[in-house]
Amino acid sequence: MTMLALGAVSTAKDPAGTGSREAVLADIQAATVARESGRLDDAFAAAERAIASARAIRPADPVLVSDALVARCDAMSNRPQPDIADCLEALSLRERALQADDPRLHNLRIQIAVQKIMSGKAPEAQADIEAALAGLRRSPMTPAMRTDIGMGVAVLGMAQQAQDQRREAETTYRAALAELAAADETGQRYRPLVYNYLNTLLLNEGRLIEALENSERSVEIQRVSAPQGDPTLIGALRALATAQQRAGRLADAERTLREQLTLLDAQQSPQPSLRGNALTGLGSLYIDMGRPDLARPLLEQAITTYGEGGETGRRTATTAQGYLAELDLSAGDAAAAVARLEAALGDLGLEVSGQQGRAALLAQLARAREKAGDPGGAGRDAQAALDIYGRIAPTAPATSGPLLILAEGDLREGRIDQARDRLDTAVAVARARPPSAPSRIAAETARIDLALSEPGALDADLATLADDAAQGAEALVLDSARAGVPAQGLATTTRGAFVNRIEAAWRREAATPTGRQ
Repeated sequence: MTMLALGAVSTAKDPAGTGSREAVLADIQAATVARESGRLDDAFAAAERAIASARAIRPADPVLVSDALVARCDAMSNRPQPDIADCLEALSLRERALQADDPRLHNLRIQIAVQKIMSGKAPEAQADIEAALAGLRRSPMTPAMRTDIGMGVAVLGMAQQAQDQRREAETTYRAALAELAAADETGQRYRPLVYNYLNTLLLNEGRLIEALENSERSVEIQRVSAPQGDPTLIGALRALATAQQRAGRLADAERTLREQLTLLDAQQSPQPSLRGNALTGLGSLYIDMGRPDLARPLLEQAITTYGEGGETGRRTATTAQGYLAELDLSAGDAAAAVARLEAALGDLGLEVSGQQGRAALLAQLARAREKAGDPGGAGRDAQAALDIYGRIAPTAPATSGPLLILAEGDLREGRIDQARDRLDTAVAVARARPPSAPSRIAAETARIDLALSEPGALDADLATLADDAAQGAEALVLDSARAGVPAQGLATTTRGAFVNRIEAAWRREAATPTGRQ
């Protein structure tokens, strides 16, 4: 989200005698278009022209200068090392030039808060957003103002979700949708974007029917309102395909992704990241359909496509690299997976934004190192992933994977109590996911494995956990069967859960007086 999207461009009249204000505004618009198309060099060039021209205008127009600075700040947000210095200077200019409750001040504060969220400072960002929203609500309530408020509320939901405040984030996203429903035409077009935020949360909680309904509604809105080639329709189709895929409607997801690719092909110069996302989505779908032969070339094509976007594109390609690493692991080539993930981390760099993506890559790399026979390296990467999650989302379900790897290291070293504590934490965070989620089944199974390594019947809570894991494994197999996906690849995830339930039941029976007779 950019401040230009929130309507922050100066509306002051053209300073007399300069004749350059139109050129500044044209360059700001050119910077926006270039950035959205992935042409960052062009975006920077246009923004810098706008800044130079705006600073030369006499009498000085600090708000126009701030608009030009924000254009460069927006372009910088896509760099490996985002820098909000331009946004901070713009805020300083506006604070001196505008009234305290001018919406352009509050909108810019929300823009800066987005970067704080991406930098792992969600609590600080949340306080800034709440203060800015209070200021926006003191303005006359016009349809345009509802757009600003609605998008500000959506950013508040992002801050809450980044802190793993899922219930609060859901309520906030729904409030944003209600605001935008009463907004102007611009606000109406942003509704699918907010639906995407909400649907990501719903999908992560296994609420597939709700996510599907919202995704279908989002696509309907875009089909009616979006101009031809509008990237928001393409994004809405991608979100719908994700919901269809998670719900096991794989044929529907394939059709949706093919439609998305057709729309991209119809554009004269489609943004590389959009086409890369579509190819990555189709590749991941074929993985779920048990067709690695179809998935691999699509994912490799996606990486090539992302590369057309330069440095930013290569960073965006890390998701496709992650899928390819999974294929490498499935093919028994752990060394190739490690090399691929190390390269992906190198492309991602050490930028302050996107830390959650870095943590996910580190967790995946830890698992690949473990498969490659490098437990020491696996432990280091798992701990590095947890260190990042500890700063941005300590109770995120994704922490269960690194916790399992560290617990396995504890068990090898005989640190049973520490392993038990880690496994209990892994189970607690993983249970935020649906029962059939492989990561949840893995955490529950690992905890029961440890309990069964000791003699005697399981206590009631652990016996229930063993049943839960097996029921989740059954649901996973049945869901896969209904979707027409071969179940053989699920054995690694499900076999332990089934065996543990049998063992737990046998011990329970053996521990009863009737069972001993």
